[in-house]
Amino acid sequence: RDLGDRLLSAYAKGGVGMPSNMVSLQSQDLNQEWEGVKHHLAEFGTTQLEFYALSRETGDMKYAEASAKPLVAVHERNKNHYLLPAHFFGNGNKASPEAYTVAGYADSYYEYLLKAWVQAGAHRGDMVHDTGKRWEGAMDEMIQYLVNRRGGVTTLLEVQGLLNGGFLHMQMDHLACFAPGMLALGTHKAKSLLSFEKRLKFMEIAEELTETCYKMYSTTETGLAGENYRVFFGEIQVADKKNMLRPEAVESLMILYRVTGKNKYREWGWEIFQAIEKHCKVEAGYSGVRDVTQEPAELDNKMQSWFLAETLKYLYLLFSPTDVVSLDEWVFNTEAHPLMIW
Repeated sequence: RDLGDRLLSAYAKGGVGMPSNMVSLQSQDLNQEWEGVKHHLAEFGTTQLEFYALSRETGDMKYAEASAKPLVAVHERNKNHYLLPAHFFGNGNKASPEAYTVAGYADSYYEYLLKAWVQAGAHRGDMVHDTGKRWEGAMDEMIQYLVNRRGGVTTLLEVQGLLNGGFLHMQMDHLACFAPGMLALGTHKAKSLLSFEKRLKFMEIAEELTETCYKMYSTTETGLAGENYRVFFGEIQVADKKNMLRPEAVESLMILYRVTGKNKYREWGWEIFQAIEKHCKVEAGYSGVRDVTQEPAELDNKMQSWFLAETLKYLYLLFSPTDVVSLDEWVFNTEAHPLMIW
């Protein structure tokens, strides 16, 4: 509760409730240095699970209400638009130039629309802000505008400019590889929200995108994925060649395996794990790689925090029995910490 109260000071500016992106836990002073006046969609849209859980445990709804307030404001301004731009001003209006993506700056907002709804479990009537329909609408628009199915390869791209009529940037980030797992989790947990036909559609897209994310690894000389890939007709080609031990692909493999029971997702995960062991393991831990197309791999001597928190955890759960941290009892926050479904 003490930590929650200190973090809550980030919401003290009033208005539509946009939080400051930096707050001193000691003095509770606010700082908006990171992007100046802009707020990232993933920034104000990725506190709901944690603050909802704190409200549930303490019986004090102020935490859930504070984290929901900016979402309510933005959703009110975009009642008929579900896929939102990555940047907003503090008054809740869209910031220019617009960019639409489910990768960096936006990713976990969409993740939390679904997961907050899943977290509420049998108590959805008590939600401060019901996000289930917003997630469904966002996925419909994501498939309409961002999913690219050409030449037998399904990719997830970005629109720069207006959503309807902007420039489709033919590049897919590894960060977007969380999305197929999100879609699969939705088909598994949101049966009362989605029609049977829509669940089939979402699952089909999820499996196609998961295969593309696997190819990010299997098509390089080291078996490790780069940061992003250029998309051509029928193929992907690594653009940014560094590997930072990211978790998104193995997260989706774990969820896809648990939802479908198809053993190929374990096999793909084992290949990825073996590549990590071969090229990234060092005496004191694991290191990222500067160029996934070169052997022997040159290490960057950095082990990112998400490698232990997420990448290894999801790999462990991929090969564990499905009742270990069951998807029917727990929901993972964006850093792979399990929170109980109410």
